[in-house]
Amino acid sequence: MSALALILAKRGYSVSGSDPKRNENIERLKKEGIKIFNKQTASNIDEISRLPGAQPLIIISSAISQTNPEFKAALKANLVIWHRSDLLALLIKSQKSIAVAGTHGKTTTSTLITTLLA
Repeated sequence: MSALALILAKRGYSVSGSDPKRNENIERLKKEGIKIFNKQTASNIDEISRLPGAQPLIIISSAISQTNPEFKAALKANLVIWHRSDLLALLIKSQKSIAVAGTHGKTTTSTLITTLLA
């Protein structure tokens, strides 16, 4: 999710997210101007929905349950909700892409490909 957030932010989209944990990824997202909420609450959805010109697109991962307060608030507000795979598919369709799949070695293989292309 953090990689998708960075891609969208670098393309000029207003991006926010929530994660109760603090780590290097969260700090990197904040440095890129991405708003990170410390808790997953319905008020987060209310806040982003009030932004001027806001038409939030909610992106969820498989880790988000039907009982998640943000998910429930997005449903109640009739917001568009996509799974992260839907967003990834849209991004891949819009440009030349390389996909790496499998059980083991995806990160290593992706790093090698990135290094070669760089």
